[in-house]
Amino acid sequence: MTSAGALVETLREALRTFGYTDGRNIEIEPRYASGEYRRMPTLARELVESHVNLFVVGNERALIAVKAATTRDTPIVVVACDPLQKLLGNLARPGGNATGVTCVSSDLVGKRLNYLKLIIPELQRIALLYQVEDVDASELEAADLVARGSGMEVTRVPVMDPNDFQSAFETIARQRCQALYISVSAFTNFHRARLAELALRQSLPSINGFPEFAEVGGLMSYGATLTDGFKRAAYFVDRIVKGASPSDLPAEEPTKFYLVINQKTAAALNITIPDLLLGQADTVIE
Repeated sequence: MTSAGALVETLREALRTFGYTDGRNIEIEPRYASGEYRRMPTLARELVESHVNLFVVGNERALIAVKAATTRDTPIVVVACDPLQKLLGNLARPGGNATGVTCVSSDLVGKRLNYLKLIIPELQRIALLYQVEDVDASELEAADLVARGSGMEVTRVPVMDPNDFQSAFETIARQRCQALYISVSAFTNFHRARLAELALRQSLPSINGFPEFAEVGGLMSYGATLTDGFKRAAYFVDRIVKGASPSDLPAEEPTKFYLVINQKTAAALNITIPDLLLGQADTVIE
């Protein structure tokens, strides 16, 4: 399971391959919002007051907070979900003070829904749970489009904070949804264990974009990893430290996506995963 602290360590290790050692020729000052977006502006201001030279941020909300707290000449490297176009502009030439790596999550909605359909051929009603301040419209629209084309119906289930989870799952039960698609965001990733637990308790096959979701008990996940993103962030840090401008460093999309299937959860749900799907999986958790 990848925590925020583990991602910072991933960045440290990746920076060492470029010749940077934390505490010697570079200093890393971590700050964690722990899934609470309202804390991000305060954390950003604290770091500005600490006179940091470069920011590495792990989601879109953090990027927004840092942009608001800094001047336009403060370089920012972002590892985020999607789409970065709305925050950076042209990915090939960002043109501002931020660049980085995107997870292109909305492009993968169709594959995720189709994976659910493969294991539940009679699937007609899918719940889509998302955090209202941290969802991109393209992911919601893609889910509606794919569902309609496959004879399925999507019920949108918005939440603001963990206090909404109980009522959200009551809505899902009331709507007789047969499976759960969890939108990819920093919020849902932080609360992945709780969401996986609630889905299992309600006998809902579930899928999310981050591999960590399946690792903590979700049925499936398909997408890029934050670990890969933070490894790649070190490249951007190195280029900027050596004088490059973020505006001249094209933002990148991941080249590897991981399908993770949790067989223990499948057994608890009394679901048989087709051999075809197991053969496609990068990781099967027994």
